[in-house]
Amino acid sequence: MASRQLWLLRHAKSDWTNEVSDYERPLSPKGERQIVALTDWMQTNDCQPQQIICSPAVRALSTAQYVAERLSVPLTENAVIYEADLDTLLAIVHDLDAEMTDVMLVGHNPGLSMLLGYLAGWRNVKKYDYNGEVLRPASLAQLQTEVDWADLTRNGTSCLSVTHGKKLAKKSS
Repeated sequence: MASRQLWLLRHAKSDWTNEVSDYERPLSPKGERQIVALTDWMQTNDCQPQQIICSPAVRALSTAQYVAERLSVPLTENAVIYEADLDTLLAIVHDLDAEMTDVMLVGHNPGLSMLLGYLAGWRNVKKYDYNGEVLRPASLAQLQTEVDWADLTRNGTSCLSVTHGKKLAKKSS
């Protein structure tokens, strides 16, 4: 069986200047710059998922739509990703199409960070900590496994990288 890549992308930085619900909060201008820089990085670093599955919350959907458009990848919204806990996100991963070998989930913390720590082991991802968080806004974790999605368990993946959009945006400005 071919190895599988699971990409976990936390939405880019959101805009807190408008009084809107958490669900309706858009990306900030800084967040837009971060996702542009991160997507540029994806294009030059062999990040080519077959499918993107995202939260329909405005900031996550905007992040996912930008990536999907730039990488020419189909995008599916999944309402349960918004405010999802570890068990919910793990169920989504377990239900992925077995034919898919490269999938990206776009969502929120703390759920995505919990999923990352569960699948790759916290000891293995701590080295990617940036300003107190592993998955800061506009951060992308690349996980790899040799098992079917349905068979993934605790520590069932290797964390190959975590790339922070904030660092990339600073380099490009």
